[in-house]
Amino acid sequence: MREEREMGGQFLRQQPAGTGRASGEVTSLFEPGELGDYLGFVFRSVRRRWKLAASILVVFTAAAAAAVALIPRRYHVEARLFAMPVEGAPGALRGANGEPSGLAQGAAEVIVTHQNLSDLIREVDFAGRWRAERPPILRLVDRARQALGARALDHEEFERALIAYLQKKLIVQAKGADVTIAFDWPEPGTAHEVVKIAQQKLLSIRHAAELIPLERRVNAAEASTIVAQRRIDELVSRLDDVAKHRREGARASSVRGLQAQGKFRDLPDPRLAEERLQIMARRKDIAEMEDVRHKRLSELNAQLSEQKATLGKGHPALRDIEDRIRSFERQGTELDALKREEQRLLAAYVRSGGKEIELSDPGPTWSAVLKDDDEPSAYGKARIVMELTTLQQLLGQVAEARVALASAKASFDSRYIVIVPSEVPEKPAAPNVPMLMLAGIFGGLLLAVFGTVASDLRGGVIRETWQAQRRLDLAVLAEVPAP
Repeated sequence: MREEREMGGQFLRQQPAGTGRASGEVTSLFEPGELGDYLGFVFRSVRRRWKLAASILVVFTAAAAAAVALIPRRYHVEARLFAMPVEGAPGALRGANGEPSGLAQGAAEVIVTHQNLSDLIREVDFAGRWRAERPPILRLVDRARQALGARALDHEEFERALIAYLQKKLIVQAKGADVTIAFDWPEPGTAHEVVKIAQQKLLSIRHAAELIPLERRVNAAEASTIVAQRRIDELVSRLDDVAKHRREGARASSVRGLQAQGKFRDLPDPRLAEERLQIMARRKDIAEMEDVRHKRLSELNAQLSEQKATLGKGHPALRDIEDRIRSFERQGTELDALKREEQRLLAAYVRSGGKEIELSDPGPTWSAVLKDDDEPSAYGKARIVMELTTLQQLLGQVAEARVALASAKASFDSRYIVIVPSEVPEKPAAPNVPMLMLAGIFGGLLLAVFGTVASDLRGGVIRETWQAQRRLDLAVLAEVPAP
């Protein structure tokens, strides 16, 4: 007798010792011709019961088509933006080199906050569109839930549910300077409106985040200058009152009276006065040229930083800006000539008996009755000089803040660009009708084959010769062909 053991889908047959063959022989799971008999049986079953197979295929395909018709459509709308915040702005990411590299994810997701989504729902009338555009199958589900006793949501609960839905379905993704806003909805128009408004909200929020602090800085500096000017006016008014009171008490024929009226003064040297005016004019020209050169270099450096964020190294535009910066840095010939001329005039002025301290801004002129040895008058003068210095500093801050605000406004449109705007889709993203119908037809074919084979095998009826030979181990003497 031989022992047979099943190993991995094959049979290992043990042969008696001394037969001269190997100790084990591996044979196939199916005997020769057995697999062909099975496949032939399946084919002939379908042929014998083709009406049943066709009925199953038609019914299953029709069911698949009905299911495809009932499945809610889903339209996908997407918009892509280039977002490069200015250096130091809220939500700006920094690269390894310390320069801005894009927008942080949290700064982009600000459009899905509760308040912004609530505003979006009102602008789009999302609640009304939800009721009007809800798919029929989901409406049946809602009616079934209400029939089972589910409580209808009131206005506030319904709005919270819509906000939660948008927070889940409105996708906002920021990868460096690339920001993507996407939304799926059964109606293409509504999906387009939601993405479009979300895109506008993001640009509006970034505009406010970057420009409002600069505007507040300008307003604060201007308010400080107004307060400083008011203090100066008050101090000057007090000194004017003191001077007026002293003039009223002085006699016009006395020396003090003449001084109070401004008629008793030392006349300056005309040549020194002329040299003094020349030196002050040269210094003014030098200051203006340096200021223009400094502002222009600052603008070029800002353009270089902005272009580096969008263009690669070696780009012609970057090389052009760098060449212009080096050119401005080398353009010092005219400025150096003015400085040498100013030093020559200063040396001549000092040799003629002038003092360098006389070249500064003379400041406010005081009435002769306000003597420096008078403590209240001296204190008032010193206070006014201090306030004037503070006012000049504040005016400089106002100018700088205005330049920064104007630069940020001018460059905003180049730092936030809509690369791919949202568009109304023509075809739904889901379901994929052709693929679903192919799957339905294929499933109908499989079910039809299974049904016909199961019908032939039901009841244990022997329908083919190989069944009698292999299952009943009977010899077939003759075969009558089917009519």
